[in-house]
Parts: sequence; structure tokens; C-alpha cells
Amino acid sequence: SDWGRLNASIAGTNTKYPNTEVTSQMIRRDSRQRTRVGMQVNGTLLSPHLSAMTIDFSGSITRNDSNIRQYDYKRNDASLLVNYRLAD
Repeated sequence: SDWGRLNASIAGTNTKYPNTEVTSQMIRRDSRQRTRVGMQVNGTLLSPHLSAMTIDFSGSITRNDSNIRQYDYKRNDASLLVNYRLAD
């Protein structure tokens, strides 16, 4: 399109780990979910003179839930990328 594009995705995994400790009765099970949103904007949206520029924004959230508390985490990532084409 003239202004850019928008992408979104959700991915999930379930993992069961082998029991590595002989004395433990607990088997580790993790459930991980990653949600990502990205957007690309053409420079012409900002100004007609910026047709050679694109701006990419993206962000994601990764969450790991485990039956063993020490493996629980939540991670947030964000990025900004600016491209400018010098010649056609």
C-alpha cells in the first residue's frame, strides 16, 4: 500500500523436559507464548520528499510459564529501524 504494512503474530509452545535429578519427583513442563507486532511506514506518509525512506517499528512479549517457579520469566523487546535508499 501507499503508507506501509502491519504484521502481527502469536506463537506458542509446550515443552516437557526429562527428569535429570534422580531424587526429584517433579518433571519440568514449560508453556511459552510470544506475541509480536510490527509496522512498516513509508516516508511519504511524513513528507512527499521522503519517498526513499522506510521506518520499521516492532515489539514483542515473550512469556514462559513453568511448573518450576525459577524458570518463569517475561521479556519485552522493542526495535526501531530506519532505512534510506540513496540511489534508484
